[in-house]
Amino acid sequence: MKNFAKITAVLMLVVMSMALLVSCGPATNPDKAVECLKNNEYAAVKLSGAVSTGAVALLLGLKGEDVTAIVTGSKVDDNGDAQGVFVIYFKDAATANSVMKKAQENINKIVSALNLEYEGGSDVKKQGAMIYSGTEAGIKAAR
Repeated sequence: MKNFAKITAVLMLVVMSMALLVSCGPATNPDKAVECLKNNEYAAVKLSGAVSTGAVALLLGLKGEDVTAIVTGSKVDDNGDAQGVFVIYFKDAATANSVMKKAQENINKIVSALNLEYEGGSDVKKQGAMIYSGTEAGIKAAR
C-alpha cells in the first residue's frame, strides 16, 4: 500500500509539471490569444493571409503558407511601461523547429519593422507550432 501511494504521488507530480510547462506560453489558437489579450485590455491584432504573413515567412526563409498567423498585442501598464507580446504561428511544430535559430536572430528585426517597443522584452521561445517573444505580462495576458 505504501508503494502505491508513492507511485501515485510521483505520477501526480509529473502530470502537474507537464500542465505547468504547457501553460507557459500564449494560447495555441491565434483567435483565442487575441481574445485573451483584448480581455486583458491590450490592443491586439491577428494578421493572416499571404500579404500579412509573407514578409515574416521570407525573413525566416520559409514559404508564405508556412506561417499561418501572427498575433501581436500591447498596452501601457499603470507604471507607464509598455507591455506586449509577438507570436508567430506556423503550420506545424516541425516548421517552427526548423526556423527557431533564425527566428532568434531575426525576431528583433521583425518587432522593429512592426514598430513594437516593449519594456525589457524576453528571449525568443518556442512552444509547439509557435514562436513568441514579449514581456512576461504580455505573454501571460495572451494565455
